[in-house]
Amino acid sequence: MKNITFNNIRVEGFGSFITDRTFQLQRDGIHILRGFNGAGKTTLFNALFWGLYGENLKGVVQSKLPTLKKYRTKEWRGTRVAISITVDDKKYLIVRHISFTGTTSKMEGGSKLMIFESGQLLSDELHKSDMQSYINEILGLDSKAFLSSILFGQRMKRFIEASPAEKRTIFESIFEADFVELAKENAKGYMTDLESEYTSNKIKSDNNTNRIETLISQESKYKELLKSFEDSRKERIEGKQNSLKSEKSNLRKLEKELEEFLDSQKDLQESIEKKKLEVNNQTELQEKIRIKERELDTISNNINSTIKEIKTARNRMDGYELEITTVKETCPSCTQPLPKEKIETVKKSIQSKIDSEREVIVEQEKNEKTLSKNLDLCKKEIEKLKSKLDTKVLQEFKNCENELSDINSDIKVINANVENSKKTIKNLESDIESIENENPPKLDLKSIEKEIKDLKSANKEFENRQEFLLQEKEDTDWWIKKGFGSGGLKSFIFNAMLNLLNKSIVKYASRLGFLVQFSIDMEKASKPFLTKCFNADKVELDYEEFSGGEKARIDIATAFAIHDVVSTNSNINILIMDEIFEGLDESGIEDAFDLMRLKAEGKTLYVITHSKNIDSLNCKHIDLIKENNNTLID
Repeated sequence: MKNITFNNIRVEGFGSFITDRTFQLQRDGIHILRGFNGAGKTTLFNALFWGLYGENLKGVVQSKLPTLKKYRTKEWRGTRVAISITVDDKKYLIVRHISFTGTTSKMEGGSKLMIFESGQLLSDELHKSDMQSYINEILGLDSKAFLSSILFGQRMKRFIEASPAEKRTIFESIFEADFVELAKENAKGYMTDLESEYTSNKIKSDNNTNRIETLISQESKYKELLKSFEDSRKERIEGKQNSLKSEKSNLRKLEKELEEFLDSQKDLQESIEKKKLEVNNQTELQEKIRIKERELDTISNNINSTIKEIKTARNRMDGYELEITTVKETCPSCTQPLPKEKIETVKKSIQSKIDSEREVIVEQEKNEKTLSKNLDLCKKEIEKLKSKLDTKVLQEFKNCENELSDINSDIKVINANVENSKKTIKNLESDIESIENENPPKLDLKSIEKEIKDLKSANKEFENRQEFLLQEKEDTDWWIKKGFGSGGLKSFIFNAMLNLLNKSIVKYASRLGFLVQFSIDMEKASKPFLTKCFNADKVELDYEEFSGGEKARIDIATAFAIHDVVSTNSNINILIMDEIFEGLDESGIEDAFDLMRLKAEGKTLYVITHSKNIDSLNCKHIDLIKENNNTLID
């Protein structure tokens, strides 16, 4: 339990508190605040309520809280409410401003909310939205709990008449059962997280499954590619090996054939060598024959030339003989006879040519006879040489040479084929080695297999996690709908705390002659709140059946009992009763003061009233007056 002491409140520019005023809140015993209507009695505690919670008792907008403009003085600086509190051994100062131009602890007020702990400003360390929650945590009360346990007034009628749902809300704040609602919200948050994780896991699992299918398809394609590669390589190697085998067989045949041809070549070469002497003799005869035949050709050509020369000479001689018979004896121009000497000279010249040609003819005819004789001799010599020539030997030798030439050509072709075959074999062996050394396609199957394994393992973990999440969701859903619902844990807490409240109510109501009891109908699923009121004869009546004074007694007893329950957690030093005597007769007022004296032991109790007729023993009086619309505390 924390001990909370309200030390003082400093008010400036709030309603009728125009100038800076400090009111001491820590005062032992009962204190009656009196003043006429509008003097500022309720305004003082409205400022307290606003300073703590930023709310006000009248429910007006914040802009209506500062002093009215027409009442503001030249020194008016804006609105500031500062509340000094001690919680156990820590001192707090809560300061709330509205357009305050002055300073608080040497800092501009503005419209800030400031929280000081032991003189150290905390509000700079807190997010703005967290500051009110921090104040609630300091006090252990929110605004509803404060109004229901510290600051009482005619509003308590509304509390008694509140609906079960409204009472539940008030009791939640008074009994600090908000942790159940917080737990419910946390459970909802947890449920959201569960559903989010479940959905996220489902998406991840589905993605993993899709990825696994993709990888399996890819793995299958990779394996098919590898198989296709290996099959192709095997097929190509087999093809090359078959070609190699065939080529080696072909090489053996060529080498055998070459060997046979080489043997034949050797035999022919030996045979040719044996026939060469005989052939040489025959060759010499043939050469002699060819020489004689060339000689024969030369003689024949000479004879023909001689005959031709004779014929030519005769033709010239015939021409000259004709020319001599046709020598002109007269001048072609004048037709006069030419001189005989000249005519004879011409005829002698022509005759000389005739004689010369005749000599040539005689000489050439002599040559022709000699050449013809030589021609006959040459023919006889050729016939004689040919008679000695053996053409069969020559033909056989020629055949051997031709055959050897053919064999040499064949050997050359076979050697070329052997070399080509050997080259082909070498290429085939190289091809086979290259194919055997070919690397398969770079397909990272191990990585795919590992990823598939990891994904399946992850999906298994997701599956296990999903089972856990489904169970967690089912359990959490039960807590949200039932465990933390109106008929769950909260009802049992309320029921237990209401028993404590009812015992406290009995302590006060027995002195006033009336009784109020709060309970929860545990039989119904919704666990509704029940309120029962009894008169002095213990007859249960509806609250509206009581008179105004009786209702006031019920309200006071309920208020004090609620304060007792709140004090079990937050022992606050003040209790404020605002105009609670309405409808009470003198006896009722005296009974109420008896209860207040009981309640005021060790606390400060403020009674706000505008009536000057209310008085009580052992009470101190504080008068509030107005001067120039400014509230003053006497």
